Amino acid sequence: MSYETLLVEESQGLLKIRLNRPESYNAINTKMIEELHEAFLGAERNRSLRAVLLTGQGKAFCSGGDVKNFFTAFQTQVAESLFHHMPTRLHDMMLTMKQLDKPILGAINGPAVGAGFSIAAACDLLVATESAYFSLAYLKIGLSPDGGSTYFLPRSLGTHKTYELLCFGDRLSAQDAKGLGLVAQVFPDASFQEESMKVLKRLGDLPTRAAAVGKKLIFESFNHSIETQLNRETQGVKQTAFGKDFFEGVSSFVQKKSPEFTGE
Repeated sequence: MSYETLLVEESQGLLKIRLNRPESYNAINTKMIEELHEAFLGAERNRSLRAVLLTGQGKAFCSGGDVKNFFTAFQTQVAESLFHHMPTRLHDMMLTMKQLDKPILGAINGPAVGAGFSIAAACDLLVATESAYFSLAYLKIGLSPDGGSTYFLPRSLGTHKTYELLCFGDRLSAQDAKGLGLVAQVFPDASFQEESMKVLKRLGDLPTRAAAVGKKLIFESFNHSIETQLNRETQGVKQTAFGKDFFEGVSSFVQKKSPEFTGE
């Protein structure tokens, strides 16, 4: 499938999605949201996929909403329709990301601002280049946050740090984000693509079903009591204990060799 705002490439069970509006630093418009949603729905349907990478084309990961498009909407009297439908579509896409049964690696190749920060936070694991930074920036244009930022970031950074970032819109460097636990690894700009693909390959080599169950358990854990969560973990074990990957993992451990998981 061809896309207007994305570059999508699949190889050996790994899917790479690039936001592709480099002239606007990959600012989000309605078309990009729709195409991202379709790309993630396609990833859900593709049983051969093992992991997904989301990154940006050019100098930025994503500069947030297309503010120039917002201004045009006010000028042409379509702002009410735009701001009614756009966040709804964005949030539908975010839910699809979190419900995807494959890990999503956010490879933050440059600034992740506003909704770009929100989309980054919705990924399951983040790596960033040394020159990347994160900024909520919503209040700078008089807009309240969206894109799940008020859900994901308090869980990663805490409520006070999230509110500080919202109020002041300060830049959070890649290294500071790593120190706060938001980013897993920071790589030099020159080797970022190569190192990101190595991390993606590691995710792709995981036992897919067990990783998917673990993702769901972690993501939904804040919604449950300890009793409910323990019961859900029990159900997760029952889901994964009779798959081929578990037998492969146990056999490989006993035989002292590296397991080769197939996702089954």
